[in-house]
This record gives sequence, C-alpha cells and structure tokens, in this order.
Amino acid sequence: MPEAAENSVSRENRKGFALLIVMILIILLAVLVFAFKRDVTREVSISANVRDDLKASYLAQMGMVRGQVILRLDEHADYDSLNEPWAQPVSWDGETWGADEGSESSDTGSTPQPQIIITDEERKFNLLTLVRGNEVQRKKAADTLKRLIAICRREDDRLELDGGVKTVRRADDDSVNTDTLVRNLVKYLEERASEDSEDLEFTAKAGDEPDVRSMKKQT
Repeated sequence: MPEAAENSVSRENRKGFALLIVMILIILLAVLVFAFKRDVTREVSISANVRDDLKASYLAQMGMVRGQVILRLDEHADYDSLNEPWAQPVSWDGETWGADEGSESSDTGSTPQPQIIITDEERKFNLLTLVRGNEVQRKKAADTLKRLIAICRREDDRLELDGGVKTVRRADDDSVNTDTLVRNLVKYLEERASEDSEDLEFTAKAGDEPDVRSMKKQT
C-alpha cells in the first residue's frame, strides 16, 4: 500500500509538471505572436506613411504644373482680376491619378479631394522695397509698412470707435513700437544686402539647402 500511494503521488507530480511546461510554452507562444503582430503593424504603418508622403508629393507637383498651365492660358489677358476663373479654386475633376479607389466614397464627400488654389501676390508686402529704390520710394514703403502694422495691432486712427482707438494689446504689453520695429527691420535688410551683395538666402529649416534668390528679381 505505501508503494502504491507513493507511485500515485509521483504520477500526480509528473502531471502537474507537464501542465506547468505546457502553460509556459503557451505564454511564450502568445508573447511571440504579440511581438510579431506589433512588428507587422508597425511596418505596415511605416509603409502606408511612405506611400502617402510620396502620393502627396506627386499630387503637389501635379497641382503646381496644372496651376502654371492655367496662368499661361491667361497671360494674354488685358487685365487681371480676382473674379477671373484662375482666382477660383480648381477641383481635381478629370484627373485619373490621385483619385481614391472606390468612387462611392469620393462622391459622398467622405474622402477629401485635392484642390488647386492660386493666390495673387497683391495682398502681400514686399519687405525688400524698404531697401530698394530711391529715398522717396523707400520712405513711402516704410510708411506703408507702419500703417499695416498699426492696423494689425488695431492702433490705426481709422479703427477709432466711440472717440477712442480700440486696441488688442494689453496695458502691460512692452512689445516694440512700430517705428522701432520698422527701423530695425530696415537696418537688418541693409546689413544683409551689404553682406550678401546681390543675393539673399532664405530657408525655413536649419538643415535645408538655402533658396538663393536675387534681390533684383524679387523686386
């Protein structure tokens, strides 16, 4: 009887040990499957991002070329107006490349489609006019910029309401006044013009190659 009881306990121990090994193997297998799934998901996401970036780059290039064509077709016009067709957003209708698969989603408007928008430069101020031309032209450009800054700060007399100028600046705002700001800007542009001769370098990021453009061409 003692030997039978000992054999029974030994068999139970072996069964428990085998069950423990199976559980460990299942846990290891689950960890491996989870890690594999995570790696595959990450690779798929990276591939999708690269595909979308490349597609967006090609779409931007196509939009630029199409915009150039629109402007070339309008180059013989007697005058330009913001009411002309070139100033209106151009849809992507008629383009086969870049349209998402499944026209149902694009027709319902759930998928945004690219648009080509041509913006005229008439609403922008050319800072180089502050340092180009004769003294009268430079003073006129400086006065125009001062008025523009004053309007943006809501300090212009033409924005006067109820006998007082409505300003968006706080009472404790110690930002540079308009005259000092324009004077420092002119000084900076003159220094850059003397350092770089006829060329100025423009770049948005430190690691990017500068876009070197002539001051004469910009004016």
